[in-house]
Amino acid sequence: MLNISALLLVSAIFGLLAWGGVNLTRDEGNIAVVWLANAFLVAVILRSEIKHIPYYLAGAFVSNLAVNLLVGDTVTHSITLAAINQFEMVLIWLLMRRFGLTRPDMQQLAELGKFCLAGGLVAPLASGLLAGMFFSAGTWQSFLISWLQWTTTDGLGMILLSPAVMVVIDLIKPTQTQGSYRSLLIFNANRREWLAIQLFTLASAITIFWVLSFPVFFLVAPLVLLNAFKLGTPGTSVSIVLIAIVVVIAAAFETGPFYSVELSLTAKLFILQFFLLSCFAVGMPTSAMLAEKAKIRRALRDHREVSNSMLANMHEVIFRTNGDLEWEFLNSAWEKLTGRSIKDSLGQNIADLFDIDGLKVLESHIESIRSGTVRRSRFEGSLHRQDGSEVDIELTFSRLPSEDGSFVGIVGSIRDVTERKWMEQNLVSAREGAEKAADAKTRFLASMSHEIRTPMNGVLGFAQLLMDSDLPAEQKSHARIILESGNAMMRLLNNILDISKVEAGQTNSTIKPMSMQHVLKSCVGLMAPIAHQKKFDLKLEIDQTVPELVLADGDHLRQIMLNLLGNAVKFTKTGAVTVAARADNADAGKIIMHVMVSDTGIGIPSDRLEAIFSPFEQADTDTSQRFGGTGLGLTISRQLVSIMNGTIEVRSTEGKGTTFHIQFPVGEHSTTSIDKKSQTENLMPAGSGGQIEEPDGSADNGKILVAEDHDINQILITEMIKRLGYQTVLAVNGEDAVEKVEAAARENAPFDLVLMDVQMPVMDGYEATETIRMNGHCEAELPILAITANAYPEDIDHCLQSGMQGHISKPVMIGTLQSSLKKWIVVDRHHQPESLQAGIGE
Repeated sequence: MLNISALLLVSAIFGLLAWGGVNLTRDEGNIAVVWLANAFLVAVILRSEIKHIPYYLAGAFVSNLAVNLLVGDTVTHSITLAAINQFEMVLIWLLMRRFGLTRPDMQQLAELGKFCLAGGLVAPLASGLLAGMFFSAGTWQSFLISWLQWTTTDGLGMILLSPAVMVVIDLIKPTQTQGSYRSLLIFNANRREWLAIQLFTLASAITIFWVLSFPVFFLVAPLVLLNAFKLGTPGTSVSIVLIAIVVVIAAAFETGPFYSVELSLTAKLFILQFFLLSCFAVGMPTSAMLAEKAKIRRALRDHREVSNSMLANMHEVIFRTNGDLEWEFLNSAWEKLTGRSIKDSLGQNIADLFDIDGLKVLESHIESIRSGTVRRSRFEGSLHRQDGSEVDIELTFSRLPSEDGSFVGIVGSIRDVTERKWMEQNLVSAREGAEKAADAKTRFLASMSHEIRTPMNGVLGFAQLLMDSDLPAEQKSHARIILESGNAMMRLLNNILDISKVEAGQTNSTIKPMSMQHVLKSCVGLMAPIAHQKKFDLKLEIDQTVPELVLADGDHLRQIMLNLLGNAVKFTKTGAVTVAARADNADAGKIIMHVMVSDTGIGIPSDRLEAIFSPFEQADTDTSQRFGGTGLGLTISRQLVSIMNGTIEVRSTEGKGTTFHIQFPVGEHSTTSIDKKSQTENLMPAGSGGQIEEPDGSADNGKILVAEDHDINQILITEMIKRLGYQTVLAVNGEDAVEKVEAAARENAPFDLVLMDVQMPVMDGYEATETIRMNGHCEAELPILAITANAYPEDIDHCLQSGMQGHISKPVMIGTLQSSLKKWIVVDRHHQPESLQAGIGE
């Protein structure tokens, strides 16, 4: 809030200055020769908050009006003069705001100059124009004289007093910034020096303007300059005010050298003001320039202190060398890094710190810098410490050019990277350890897959044989339970192996031509018997926007669909399960495929929609007890969709059903028909039971070589093949298989097909297959099917690359085996050598 005491004090001072100015030359004209009231109030409003300015202006107006009335002016005359003064002061304030100087700093020469322009010239000219029109006697000569006198009087007063008053206000009342007070002034002297110089100035002014009767005004300029150099702007302002006070008092008492000149009082006062103006012109600009220089020195000192503090607290060595690569500057981090003192190191060559090998590398870097080929370089090496030890460092430096561009040295930093190097080595070791662990995990998974599938082959295989035997109903039921339990265990095993491979980053997306319709139809077909048994509808809706042939990963899509369909069928009792597919065009050559699997099952609680994608998590704790399952299917599905660069979303309502929505990009294939060979590669692993159009024939009298080292599997596979009506010959390893193929060919009784295990002693199945092919037995003459517990996609690819035509994974189902044998064994094959071309197996 505005301080009432301050308002009254300002109004009183304004009134006293106005009264003095009017009475000093009242008898010599209507316009005062000395007018300092406006100058005082302008200084006050330029140091006040904008909300207080109207109050100060109002107080000044009342004081001005009262003074005019007291000296005998009419009401109209008094109001007009007060209004013109108000106009002048407001105009100066607006002009300073226009300059962007709401609080001009009188120590800045540019701001001081702008104030003198606005307050000493422009505003007095404008207000003098109004005053001239008011005071003129009707002639243009009278108008010009009044205008010139007003402008001169107000301009001189504004330049003489306002800057000094603003400086004094800054001295008394510092500026408040961010909760603290800061003076705008820069002091260059202590209080004693201040007092001594100002007393000397006052005594000298009294002597010059009061005591002496002859003029020695030239002595005033050195006094003002003394204040400017020693006390800065505040001292200069105070000295001008002191000199002005002495001169005014001397004039009032009509004493001093001014009265030795026979001139009118008006002329004397004008001369006095111009004299004081000369003092101002000498002192204030000089002090302002000195203040700016002091500010610059202070900023440089602060900058130097900050720089020195930063350099002292940096952990990196900051350095500069001359053209001979000798140290010229080093910060305190040098002593900690090298163990050498800075004093002893300055002048030494940079080469003294490095061994021969490191120095050669460093010199090549420096040579590029010296020649100007590069401007900045980085070097890593070892630095010799004072105690003989070495520390790993990183040296970064830049070229220092002279004015003509020649090389005068380098500047840069040295960083201790010993810890970083240690961490890098640890990271490399950790990465190697992680890679070894991942490789060990892969080998472990492959081994576990093989070791579990091999005995499970016997369990499930003989359970199937028992099921097909003439057993009593109770025993057949027991065999069925064994078979179903074994199949459940195999599904769990497959899921665990799949998720382990995905988490290990060993599952990649294989993009090949595939038919969306065929993949979706085959997945729905596999689930149709269960839906029929549970008596609900299983629907497939494929939109016409879905292309016949696309480029995508059919194997991953099939696994995802079987997981989603398996859940939908499992959790649905009545209603329907619907698979819908559509396609959206994206960028050129890319299509976004959308596949939705909807059911009318039990639904999923809203707070469990994200949890179901976590391993071993289901909708609730009762789900696994009521419906079974491991909770791995959705986890695998999300990860496989992610590998395909797609997303999977779920919407569900408890008691009404669930919809899973997968979307993924596919490539647009150029052809519209599916090549049979590529279709079988993408869609059917051997023995999957799918219906494909391949050459078929009777199975009578077919002769099969079984290469198998495991005794139980030997018995099982042989028994299955015999039950299917084929003849079998057993080979116990790969080498034995090669020999028996050659022997059968020599006896003109070749085999119709070879079932080749992969992991066997002496010679494995891959090498055996390659040897058989190298011996001239082509695919058309002798198909070879892998029958192995290695069931990963890369295992199947390895089988195909070695020369096999298909892959049957263990445990072997008798139905799978039967469909594969019927596919590849053709009666009278050897009498039709060109009737069957090699195909890559289902």
